[in-house]
Amino acid sequence: MKPLEGITVLDMSQFVAAPTCGRILAEWGANVIKIETAKGDPSRLNGTMAKIPILGDDENPCFDSNNLCKKFISIDLKNPQGHAVLERMMDTADVLLMSIRPASAKRLGLDWESVHARWPRIVYASSIGFGEEGPMKDVAGYDYTAFGARGGLIGSMGQLGEAPANFIPAFGDYTTAIAMALGTVTALFGRERSGEGDKVTASLYNAAMYVMGYAVMGVEGGMEYPFSRKDAPTPTANSYPCSDGRWIQFCATPYNNFYNKIMKIIGREDLVDSPLYCDHVTLQKTNRCAELVSIIEEKMVCRTSDEWIEAFREADIPCEKIASFQELVADEQSWASHALRKVRYPSGNTHTLISIPVKLNSAGWPEYEGNTARRIGYHTKEVLAGYGYSDEEIRALAETNAIVI
Repeated sequence: MKPLEGITVLDMSQFVAAPTCGRILAEWGANVIKIETAKGDPSRLNGTMAKIPILGDDENPCFDSNNLCKKFISIDLKNPQGHAVLERMMDTADVLLMSIRPASAKRLGLDWESVHARWPRIVYASSIGFGEEGPMKDVAGYDYTAFGARGGLIGSMGQLGEAPANFIPAFGDYTTAIAMALGTVTALFGRERSGEGDKVTASLYNAAMYVMGYAVMGVEGGMEYPFSRKDAPTPTANSYPCSDGRWIQFCATPYNNFYNKIMKIIGREDLVDSPLYCDHVTLQKTNRCAELVSIIEEKMVCRTSDEWIEAFREADIPCEKIASFQELVADEQSWASHALRKVRYPSGNTHTLISIPVKLNSAGWPEYEGNTARRIGYHTKEVLAGYGYSDEEIRALAETNAIVI
């Protein structure tokens, strides 16, 4: 039995963060019903941002990355009859996923206060751009803006003096989705004790600062981003070029534990226990980081990346070759670990999808074939029948445009 079986989630969210939270809950067993307008979630068009193919209503891998394993219905919430349909569904729902701004939710009668007053057991989970308080609380927040730009990520990741780094779409959305899923299942656990639903809020802006926490907290000590890798504050957690044109990234920290090992491997035994370089605090205080980076680089460019990886791995020094996304798709580890999955679509075509990074043994690896996204309103008739609507009532609602079937 999957841990969230028996839990019903009404997913009214759009774009990426909150819908991906819904996907996670669905993979863990929840019955997730995605509720769209007649126009659909705008993220149905997101694939064009990254050249991900959109081959029709039933073949949209980018949209699937946020919406696998759900049922798709369409309701016009501005239509009183449509709103009444939602209200009937909420009578037995466990979770409501939202991503619209508080003022818009209030106009629809779907703000936290209204929902909690009428359906006190519902867990109300909302993703928001900049948080619920402060001067930006009512400003629309997106992955590129709230997380990437104002959250500090884009401006910190390039090399000093160069253009800002290219931002990968949905970087912040997926990060926020995982946090939102954690908050939602925690609120469900809390409800089992208290009998009352809770409000869960996940902020893209806050998520950016959280994942960039070392950089933000480093401001107090004078750390500045971006910096040049030629002057990295920790030379053993830096990237270096090799003779074959490839780069290796080290994560050999704490510095003092790895310094001597690295000097021996690169053939600079003369610098083992050097009072100039062996202690990290002294290295930084005397401004010798750039010197040591140059010393290491001078040796690294003399051998290939494969030769260095073998030597450093043998000494148990954490490092990896910097890979391209093309190499990720070709990497045996990606497939052996089930991080990447080949999924067959109704057309017979197969596409690569990515698994969520948390596995529950009780849930196993979900079956994606047959659980990919469908057209707007594909499951409306089936879902409403489950809520007691007759065929005649469903047809009547469709005729008034309260629903799409």
